[in-house]
Order: sequence, then structure tokens, then C-alpha cells
Amino acid sequence: MSTVFRMNTGDLQPSLQATLLNPDNTPADLTGASVVFTMMQQGAVLFSNPATIVDAVNGVVLYCWLPGNTDYYGSCVGVFVVTYPSGLTRTFPVGAQLNIVFPPQYPQFTTLGEVISRLNVTGPDSNDNFTVFGLAISADSVQAHVDYANKYLYSLVPSLTPTDSLYVNAQLAALDIACLGVLVTSVGGSLVGAYDYFLGDMRVARAGPYASAIKAAIDGYRSSAIANLANVAAVVSAAEASAAGKVPRYRGGLVSP
Repeated sequence: MSTVFRMNTGDLQPSLQATLLNPDNTPADLTGASVVFTMMQQGAVLFSNPATIVDAVNGVVLYCWLPGNTDYYGSCVGVFVVTYPSGLTRTFPVGAQLNIVFPPQYPQFTTLGEVISRLNVTGPDSNDNFTVFGLAISADSVQAHVDYANKYLYSLVPSLTPTDSLYVNAQLAALDIACLGVLVTSVGGSLVGAYDYFLGDMRVARAGPYASAIKAAIDGYRSSAIANLANVAAVVSAAEASAAGKVPRYRGGLVSP
């Protein structure tokens, strides 16, 4: 199970507070111990600094960010390394992962909050899961679809700015794509038992009003995404046309949604 702590790049607040737990979920006794917090990204250690023990008996520790600690993008992994009076060390969390998530480096055409609001998502619950159309999906999965949609739009129009008249189409397209991803992923976890309709080769197992509602939502977001991507593609077409004289040979067709 992973725990997610979200930070904005460059911010030093809020501080990171955690309760260190033994494998049986009892608090780790930190009496007489010292604690170091280490943050890594893609296996590389970014920094290791002392953390403060707030409540030794109940395993509560606090790390106050230092300048430069949060100058990162994307997802990082954090661990607390405890050194006991005996000199032995132990790394927390045990059997789990602490993710410190910063915004991705590319523009945010859409956000997690917009997707949650648009889909009328509820949660997250105690297991960090959201519920959409009665189906469960993890918060990490929803965020992954948001990140993908933003990165995809950025790959199409990396020079598009908020002042451009087509920027709103890019925002809507990213929102549509993220919502589609969340819906299809949610449906994919319920492909057993009775079914009401087919989505491509997938047999969707939702009874009652859910099936028609999910199908209508998927079809609606798909149509909207196609329309908005068609408008956004006009920016790419214009760029291709302006560079026509500099292209020595044919490079393939223009972007088509």
C-alpha cells in the first residue's frame, strides 16, 4: 500500500509528518533513536537530512523541508531511516511506499480536481480509492490519467500558451482524455458476471442504470475529445505550413485525431 504526500514544486510547507509503523501496524518505539529522511527519484538519492522525532513512543516524526528540497517535478519516494541506540538501523515505511508527488514539468491543461468534479467522483476512502459510477479506482490511477492527458496535449502543441485562442480547446481535450481513461480503467476492473453491453472487445459487467450511464459518458467524452483535438491540431497544421520551405523532404501527414 502506498501513501501519497502532494507538494507544489518549490514550496516548503506543509512539513512532512508521518507515523512509523511496525509490520503489525503498531507504532515504532523511537525512544533514544535518531531519524534521517531520504528522498529519491528513479533510484537516485536527492538528499538525506535529519528528521525530528515528535512523539518517540508513538513513532511520530516530522521533516521540515529545506531550500532546494522541493525543486523537483513528478513522483519521488521518501524513506525514514531510524538508527537505534544499539547502532542498528531500520527503514520505514515497512512493506509500503511513501510517494512525494510534485506537479509534472509539462503544462497543466487539466487537473485532478477538474476530473473528479467532472465525473462526480466521490472519495478518496481510507484505502485511497475513488468511486465513479459505483466503481472503485485508486487515486494514483486517476492522477496517472491526468498526467497522461497533459503530457499528450503538450506533445501535440508544446508552444501553445494560455493567451492563444485555442488553449481552451487543449484544456477541454485534456479533460476529455483524462475522463475517458478513468472511466475505461474503472470498467476494466468489473469484467465478470452478467453484462449489459460491449465496449470494443471488453464485456462491461454493470447491471441496471450504470451500464447505460457509463456507455453514454464514454461516448460523450470520446466525441468531445475528437472535436477539441481537431481544433488543437489546427495549431500543428499552421506550424507545418509555416515551416514548409525549410523541410527538405516529405515527413508524413499532419496530425489527425
